[in-house]
Amino acid sequence: MYRNFIKIGSAGFTLLELTIVMTIMTMLVLVLGFSLRLGIKSLEKSETRIEYLDRTRTSLRIIESQLQSFIPLKYGEVGKDGVYYFKGQEDSMSFVSSVSLWGRQGGIILVTYEVVRDRGNDTSSLVIQEESAYSGERRSTVLLKNFKEISFNFFTKKPADKDGDWGRSVENSDNVPLLISLFAESTNFKIELMVPVRARASATVRNPMLPYMFSGGGH
Repeated sequence: MYRNFIKIGSAGFTLLELTIVMTIMTMLVLVLGFSLRLGIKSLEKSETRIEYLDRTRTSLRIIESQLQSFIPLKYGEVGKDGVYYFKGQEDSMSFVSSVSLWGRQGGIILVTYEVVRDRGNDTSSLVIQEESAYSGERRSTVLLKNFKEISFNFFTKKPADKDGDWGRSVENSDNVPLLISLFAESTNFKIELMVPVRARASATVRNPMLPYMFSGGGH
């Protein structure tokens, strides 16, 4: 006589199996959450970087446009040739232009760029200030921000000279630079902008407009 032995197994999960499954699922949720956070941060960084690059490109176009719209305006006493409203240093530059950053004002504008060291930070910013010859209105804003270094250089050539020279300053000159270079370096990239100065007209401001046409030009 044969006896049939039937083994009945458990249809459910043991506590150990449930614990393992829950641990694995918890780890998966944590990994997915961490990946999602990294993705969001990466996207935000990319958007910030794109915005930063766009702002930098726009600022460089403004600088180039204002320099190429340079007005060779002079100041001086009667009987003398006078000197140009152009002053350049390694960390600053001022000149007369017909183009304004704010657009609505035009004509004769004294533009001043100044490199300012940011407080509590090892970076520099390039600040622009404009002063209108007609209204005396002044405006200023930051063009370039969070750069390790920002500097200007000037290429000048006098009529009698065969070759020109690059220098770090131009002041009280009867000769306007032919080229101006802007160097800026951040943690991610470098900028080397070289702009030719194209003068379209010439004029000399004489007394009795004393001491100068502009009050805030630093001349």
